[in-house]
Amino acid sequence: MGLVLRVKNADFSASAVAVVMPVMDDLAYCNFFGGNEANLVRNLAPNGELSIVSGAPQVNDNSVVLGGGYGYIQTQVDDDSEVSIITVVRALEDVGGAIVVGNTSSASQVHAGTTQGTALYFTQETAGDGALAARFNSAQTDGSTSSGVIASLIGGVTEDQFCCLAASRKASTKARTVKNLSTAAQNVVNGSLDPDYGEQFRIGRGYNLSTFPDDVEVAFVAIYKRALSDAEFSAMYDYLKGLFSSKSIEI
Repeated sequence: MGLVLRVKNADFSASAVAVVMPVMDDLAYCNFFGGNEANLVRNLAPNGELSIVSGAPQVNDNSVVLGGGYGYIQTQVDDDSEVSIITVVRALEDVGGAIVVGNTSSASQVHAGTTQGTALYFTQETAGDGALAARFNSAQTDGSTSSGVIASLIGGVTEDQFCCLAASRKASTKARTVKNLSTAAQNVVNGSLDPDYGEQFRIGRGYNLSTFPDDVEVAFVAIYKRALSDAEFSAMYDYLKGLFSSKSIEI
């Protein structure tokens, strides 16, 4: 018999070896970043495989800086028919673009060549205004070529401000959804073809290191092997909002 101790809003994330969250079904990857470099390879999902660190990420107390100047985290999570991503993140630059989680420009698992892949990322809208767009691109294919299906949220994300973003791909409807859980904004775009699966997901970069070169600060990432419901996304946001408030990070 085991004992699970729950202390409301207590923060054990820096030393955690496992996690119990409101939504655990089909959780493939989970990590709270920060504290020390050893935490970067953790995967707190049940039976989760450890990640591999590439480059020299900047580890802060409650986050890690990744991207063109710092490197990325290679997860062992395969692209699949359905996926959901939840992250607590902030963009550090109002420049070109920064990937939070993705496998852009990786080898397609469906056809010869590369795929546009699946990625949750930031892009600049108007140079210098500090506002960015959050986008979720999950490629589709006719069996030989790759085309993007992009759900976008224009505005609502501010440079240097943490927020809670989420994205999903649902098999039955071919829907791509991007959500800013901090503002309750969302956008849904339906694809028309089968998904164009890529290689395993990375945090902080895609597979073509010359694209989306900007840096991003990541505090939390969860990847699920299914499309979460609106209620599940809301439950996760409430959980993360309380936890990060105890770290003096408002999302």
